[in-house]
Amino acid sequence: MKQHPVFEDMFALISASGLISLGVFFLQKASLLSGGTAGLALVSTYLTDYSFGQAFFFLNLPFYILAWFHIGPRFTFNTLISVTIISVCVDHLDQVVIIRFLESPYTTVYAAVVSGLLTGVGMLILFRHNSSLGGVGILAVFLHKKLNLPAGAVLLFGDLLVLGASFYVLDPYHVILSVLSAAFVSLVLMINHKPYRYQLR
Repeated sequence: MKQHPVFEDMFALISASGLISLGVFFLQKASLLSGGTAGLALVSTYLTDYSFGQAFFFLNLPFYILAWFHIGPRFTFNTLISVTIISVCVDHLDQVVIIRFLESPYTTVYAAVVSGLLTGVGMLILFRHNSSLGGVGILAVFLHKKLNLPAGAVLLFGDLLVLGASFYVLDPYHVILSVLSAAFVSLVLMINHKPYRYQLR
């Protein structure tokens, strides 16, 4: 498959990162977590003084080495752009977006579902433009190439580890809703991320 032009890639990365940033923002305001490196960054905000953006950016740094040598420079560069945009946006969204309705159980469910949908669509765009959210995603591609481990299984294992750790910082109700949000992310990707449905002409 031919590569997208650079302009299309940049527009897609900005669009996807904006959607994912809003999804993470919903999670933060509803005191929920996600899987993967983003979830680990959210956990760190409960345990340290680092903001989500700071933790997400620095947790991804070691994985760029893997990406550069085993996936490719363009993928690494695109992922760095995506991670940087998300890190900056999530830390500053409260200056432009005010959410006042996430206190009741019903609106927390809404936040979990909408966050999963936003993040899933954003990740779908990233995947189609040779990018990712870094971290566990990069590790999954690396292990698939080196050890032939299923990338989906590695991602699932990473998500389960992070969501399992969430029991130490969240009550069971919020953990369940965090799992629900992650399930919607996976559902969006499973239904839509099928190579034979997407042809670049």
